[in-house]
Amino acid sequence: VRSASRNIAPARSADRRERLEDFRAMVAEGEDFLELAHEVSDDTTVEYTFNNENMLKPYMKDVYLNLKDGEMSDIVPAARGFEVMKRVRPGLLYVVKAIVNVSRTTIGEIADRVLSFKETAEEIGFDSTAVEYDLPLRQTYPLDKENLNFPVRDRDALVAFLTGIRSGAISEPFSSLGGYYVFALDSLIPATKPSFEEAQARVRAMFERKAYEDAMVHHLDHVYELIQAGATMEAIAQTDTVVLFQNNIKGQNVLVLRNTYGDEFAGAVAALDQGQVSAPVVTRYAGFIIRVDGINEIPFDSTMIGVLQWKRQQMLQQITQTMFTPEELVDNRDKFFE
Repeated sequence: VRSASRNIAPARSADRRERLEDFRAMVAEGEDFLELAHEVSDDTTVEYTFNNENMLKPYMKDVYLNLKDGEMSDIVPAARGFEVMKRVRPGLLYVVKAIVNVSRTTIGEIADRVLSFKETAEEIGFDSTAVEYDLPLRQTYPLDKENLNFPVRDRDALVAFLTGIRSGAISEPFSSLGGYYVFALDSLIPATKPSFEEAQARVRAMFERKAYEDAMVHHLDHVYELIQAGATMEAIAQTDTVVLFQNNIKGQNVLVLRNTYGDEFAGAVAALDQGQVSAPVVTRYAGFIIRVDGINEIPFDSTMIGVLQWKRQQMLQQITQTMFTPEELVDNRDKFFE
């Protein structure tokens, strides 16, 4: 497929990245990483302690495994900006974050621009619209819906689009780290019959993942039973070497939780009242049991403005099409004059 991408707030993004470049330079000159991180980081949590690196987010795990004890990483793109990490020792990671905040105006402008791009592309063509809107146009590598590895947040939705794709179809926008992608079909590559070795590897991977998910569900069910029986999460984490207790997720709204942890996690949080504990929630990369210790209710979640605008525009477009689509005209003049 061909994709057109749009980045968010490049000037603000460059400013945050430059701040981390200055941070790395100061550490290289002899400043203490941890002390300086507490001054520079946009997140109050700097120290990450864990018993198993699989409890880290996938990108953090990759950085952690590629570092030696005492080494500092380069600047790493993250879901909400940029990060620099230092592996202190096994099970301890220091992280300094520079968060790129997107204003409500910017979110609304992006939603309007993406919708306008799609409507124009349906009229004059995908490539011509990308040139007119000054958006980078690139051809993706061949995408296999059975083994999709494209950097969008909602891969299941992209798989669904690829499954029913047809000539002339243009996708809805897919969010990614720092921007959005819109896809259109370029060409179809005939399916090839995999060799026995390739098929065997795929089947083995499927069974391994299923076994991993089943084991996670079984273990989380056991932990949930202990909690229901009166045990606290803190006490369980002290004796269970598989689970990791985190109590540093604070001041987050549902949209941020959705972008960071996924729809299942955010949906479970939204359904909980203060003091309640969720049933086990299993996502693509991890499993969770969530406890809400505090709720700060606000009249309106300002970060949802962009989503609401997008939904409103879709509804208006559907209503307009329904109201103003002309019915087929029937010529009854000959019958009348008979």
